[in-house]
Amino acid sequence: MLLVSDYQVLLERLPIGLIYQCHRAGKQFSATTANQAAYKLLSLNGQQDLQTQLNKIEFEMDPELSSSAKKICLDATLIKQAMNGDYINRRDLMVDSRPLHLQSEIIPTADGEWRLLCIQPRDHRLFVQASETGDILNAEISLRDTLAFDKLISRLSTQFINTSQKDVEPRINETLAALGEFCQADRTYIFQFNNQLNKQSNTHEWVREGITQHIDELQNLTENILPWFFKHIRQEGIFVIHDVDKIPEAGASEQALFRLEDIQSVICVAMYAAGQLIGFVGCDMVARQRQWSEADIRRIKLVGEMIANALQSQRYLESLEQTRQELMSVNQRLQHLAQKDALTGLANRRHFDNTLDMELRRAKRQRLPLSLALLDIDMFKAYNDHYGHPTGDAALKSLSLLLQKHFQRSGELVGRYGGEEFAIILPGRTIEQAAKDFAQLQTKLAEQAITHPCSTITNSLTISVGICALPLENDVKQITTTRLIANADQALYQAKKEGRNRVITRPIE
Repeated sequence: MLLVSDYQVLLERLPIGLIYQCHRAGKQFSATTANQAAYKLLSLNGQQDLQTQLNKIEFEMDPELSSSAKKICLDATLIKQAMNGDYINRRDLMVDSRPLHLQSEIIPTADGEWRLLCIQPRDHRLFVQASETGDILNAEISLRDTLAFDKLISRLSTQFINTSQKDVEPRINETLAALGEFCQADRTYIFQFNNQLNKQSNTHEWVREGITQHIDELQNLTENILPWFFKHIRQEGIFVIHDVDKIPEAGASEQALFRLEDIQSVICVAMYAAGQLIGFVGCDMVARQRQWSEADIRRIKLVGEMIANALQSQRYLESLEQTRQELMSVNQRLQHLAQKDALTGLANRRHFDNTLDMELRRAKRQRLPLSLALLDIDMFKAYNDHYGHPTGDAALKSLSLLLQKHFQRSGELVGRYGGEEFAIILPGRTIEQAAKDFAQLQTKLAEQAITHPCSTITNSLTISVGICALPLENDVKQITTTRLIANADQALYQAKKEGRNRVITRPIE
């Protein structure tokens, strides 16, 4: 279900005038609100208090529908009744000489309901005084069609309001089907433009049984393919062809495409969102020709506005989701960078200390082995002084890569602890196992034979290692990370004191 804020965004963008309240269980109902369409239809002033203006509205009885010769006015009680949950359906009212249709709706939600008063322009020309039977019959048929379409639009609007983001696409398809059935068209569809308005793609399509679908073929149609159509839809917002055979020479490309699809008549009405052209909704006639009427145009336009608002809301929500994903990605990247040493890519001191604390608590809790090693490159200052810092940095990177490849068991973490000092956490490894791991590491480092002309040990780069571990046979509750690090550091100091290039273990007693 949509959130209250999502409902308000959608209601605000609907082309139908709406006055509404949100009633939520156990909470004070929201203040009466009107969308922009309602402000326009009722001539409201956005700079003044809405409730005060609504209280002053006078609804007039349509004189063409009233038997009284006097002007009949009603106060704003109708609005209050709708907000109280009463059913309202009035087609005989006017505001400022503008014929309107007022109908209340109640939309249930998971924790309450929305109470709406829908306000739509009403075509007063349908209510005419005619002297001939034929005129009366035509007016009655037109009135029935209008009432039926109003009912359809009301139902579709309600469905869109109560639609979640994932259901927007099927709801648009249902709307196209309803439009096609009502207008007795053979095909209805939606095309959407790219941002440059020079390319269009068929995104939604409904066809009557027996009519061929073309949605897969009508993708990424460029302006040079249909220049006449692009010009009309961009400049005029409408494209009406009663007879494809009578298309002028300027529309030769369009005529060829329509004939290829067996289209005899076509109508397309532009869709706008936030004042920008985003696409169009259209109807095709295949089985016969059709003289499109103004009523057809108005109906297709209204459906297009509804779909455009739904698409705009969908794009807005998708944009929010994309922004959220991008922020999450950036945040993860920043967290990753905050945990890494800039030169080597290993864990930095802060991340290493946090991980060591976590692993120590886990080892204590589960009575598991845990070893910690401190490693130092032998006589690295002399190496740096001889070759310079760029070569020294390269050596640090090379050793870091070797450490990462060597310690890949679950939970093992290699960190840069100082200039040429590294630290390694080895969960699940006893002190004897850790010593073997580092003996193997020394062998691999020797095989790389990184030249160290200033070393008094050998002519290649070597390391000294100090290791300590939790004493599994003793009580470990009082052992801290500080004590682990201190013991490993003492073991490293002893390794250097005994001549470097060796691994020394120092159990915690």
